[in-house]
Amino acid sequence: MSRSRDVANIDTILTTKGDIYAATAASTPARLGVGANNTVLTADSSTATGLKWAAGGANFSGCQVYNTTNISTSINTVATLTFNSENYDTDGYHSTSSNTSRMTIPTGKSGYYRVTVTASWATGSAGSRRLVFFEANGNTALGAFESTVSSGTYPKISGTRTVYLNAGDYVEMRVFQDIGTVNIINSQYAETSFEIVYLGA
Repeated sequence: MSRSRDVANIDTILTTKGDIYAATAASTPARLGVGANNTVLTADSSTATGLKWAAGGANFSGCQVYNTTNISTSINTVATLTFNSENYDTDGYHSTSSNTSRMTIPTGKSGYYRVTVTASWATGSAGSRRLVFFEANGNTALGAFESTVSSGTYPKISGTRTVYLNAGDYVEMRVFQDIGTVNIINSQYAETSFEIVYLGA
């Protein structure tokens, strides 16, 4: 077979604007159809051509949760907060029906995360001491934020840490107070909230 005939046969593979040549094996050309708008060509050994069109790597990934009701906490007792609602959850970090206290790192998302916690407390006694922190996998403290407040105030404590987490790890938000039975105040809009944002590997 002549070279010109080989070229002619290969040319018939491409059928649509934007198609490209790929190979399914040595000396075996194939058509890879054009991808959707704003997708990028990505290596993927599980496909026939070893290539695919995928969303760009800069897509946002993260989750922010809150609770719609107040949570009562007891004196000198660490309380793990639960969250029954989400402002957003891009990749299934959180469930509102199972292990609702947890933010769990999805498969393929090991890397650095910015974790932000905000706790709003009801009024307490003068000189009361408040603490909010979060832990990884139930046993590793990642950050602690403390405040001493006066009577008649509604203290809010907020803190942020950047940490490395592996797929399958989970983080929880925990609080502590030493003044009596006090509510954590909850609502959708920046009262008590828990947020995790993927920064990259």
